Amino acid sequence: MRLKDWQRKLAFALLAAAVVLYAVRWSAFPGEPLHDEMARFLLGDMAFLFLHVLLVMLVLDGLIRRRERDEMRQKLDMVIGAFFSETGADLLGRIARSDARLGEVWAELVPSAKWTAADYERSQQVFWEHAPEIDLSACDLAGLGAALSACVSLEGLPPAHAEVSA
Repeated sequence: MRLKDWQRKLAFALLAAAVVLYAVRWSAFPGEPLHDEMARFLLGDMAFLFLHVLLVMLVLDGLIRRRERDEMRQKLDMVIGAFFSETGADLLGRIARSDARLGEVWAELVPSAKWTAADYERSQQVFWEHAPEIDLSACDLAGLGAALSACVSLEGLPPAHAEVSA
């Protein structure tokens, strides 16, 4: 790992500050017993240095992992949004037509230009409470398969995957 210029300067400044402070402490408390005590504390500080590094490493690793996970989730949300804006609404419409109980809640789910925030909340509640009854015989499975095939391309996959789909 190559250090950047500012990192080298900061490391040097911190190391120099530590040496200066230990030298001031050494000269401020002269005498063999105090120097032995300072040497003992210096050794103790160096022993705990590894624990400090471990704790900082674990915290930073956790923060970096959380940031990467959030970035990946954001990218996945963009992909899902792009899918539904292109083909998902049509696919959901095809599947919804096979719901035998959709007529019971249809009027509550179709938005209009006059809707307020309360209308959207009520519609969301109706949606979550709705228990669909999907009748596959009422669904155009061939048309649904064709629509799914149109939005999923097998180009660029390894030959083993292409053979499975054939």
